[in-house]
Amino acid sequence: MKRPPVLRPRIYDLYWYFASERQQMFARRVAGERGPWTDDPILREFKFCNVFRAADRVSQYMIRDVCYHDEPCTPEDRLFQIFAFRTFSKTATWQTVRNVLGRYPVLDDLADGSFTSALDQARQCNGGLYTGAFILCATDAYGQSAKHRNHVELFRHMFLHDQLGAKLLEATSLREVYELLPGYPLMGDFMSYQTTIDLNYSALIGFSENDFTQAGPGALRGVRKCFENLGDYTPAEIVLWMTERQDEEFARLGLPFGGLWGRPLHAIDCQGLFCETDKYCRQAAPELSGCSSRPSGASTTSSPASRCPPTTSRPDTSRRPDTSRRPCSDGPTACQGSAPIQHAARERRETTGINRTTKTRERAARLVCLAAVSRGTGSRKRRSAPYCQPLRSWRAMTTRWIWLVPS
Repeated sequence: MKRPPVLRPRIYDLYWYFASERQQMFARRVAGERGPWTDDPILREFKFCNVFRAADRVSQYMIRDVCYHDEPCTPEDRLFQIFAFRTFSKTATWQTVRNVLGRYPVLDDLADGSFTSALDQARQCNGGLYTGAFILCATDAYGQSAKHRNHVELFRHMFLHDQLGAKLLEATSLREVYELLPGYPLMGDFMSYQTTIDLNYSALIGFSENDFTQAGPGALRGVRKCFENLGDYTPAEIVLWMTERQDEEFARLGLPFGGLWGRPLHAIDCQGLFCETDKYCRQAAPELSGCSSRPSGASTTSSPASRCPPTTSRPDTSRRPDTSRRPCSDGPTACQGSAPIQHAARERRETTGINRTTKTRERAARLVCLAAVSRGTGSRKRRSAPYCQPLRSWRAMTTRWIWLVPS
């Protein structure tokens, strides 16, 4: 029998508190309430990702305009499109490429150089191709001087030379999809996992997100802060352990959590929550800033944890988080991570281009339900349900994904 993990008093509860309060903020914003949407001073001052990865703005755009667009293309074309979009993760880049080509890029465009030319034009028009929300390794792995041209060569290597699209379509599990990716240059473990989840959003690859997970560096820091000792569990097993305990922990702490319209936390969400908890703790528990490795010789029993955060003692918000280091940087081959707060804010301003108040009101009124499919059960399940269902009917469906416009 495995030795259980040792919880870190108070900090472990902060994980669940953050999930509850951040999701309530999201729900209030979607409902059209006027901000601020929380009394928590840290959440009011600093930017944090949504609790559910799929609810973030870029993920929603990808699902609607990449995974489920209605232009004719082959399954391999669509997998290439998802992969390429995630690499740049900037909607302006994708829109410009489509405008230049007159359609979404396909493998023929990758083969004849049209996609490369479209990216060159997008770079000239927009001043950059990549999002500021995370960084990718800029090595010249394929001998190209420009970063995006190395990524184009990566796509050629994957989808033209190695026929990766066909291999992805033949995969029989989420882990098998993942294991096809990290062996390539410019791809690390964390970037490979994130891309695997993106591919799994499509109708072409449909496995349960709880089949497999990979804790990124930011999540690892969050795990070290929430636990004094992992016992006999690996970080990935801890993430899955959290998905199994969510109902019990929210009930124990008396925290409201209805999920994303009934969708509970999945492994990708719990993995991301560890990263966000790490960032939150830079304000709420700055004494843990040096918590960079699992302590040895920890007790096998944990002390009772108090409910977090204390209502009588607000965290000090005069000290801004350390944004000099990326919260989720990856290894030497795929340096992906969450952006500093100011980068995320700048990216949001660049892509919206309209008044924030007007944008909030529009978002509150624009609920979109996409890719309504049955819940994954761990076995391969092709998604044959319509990509879009009328909004009035979504409550009656057992849905896997409910997509909203706000981020």
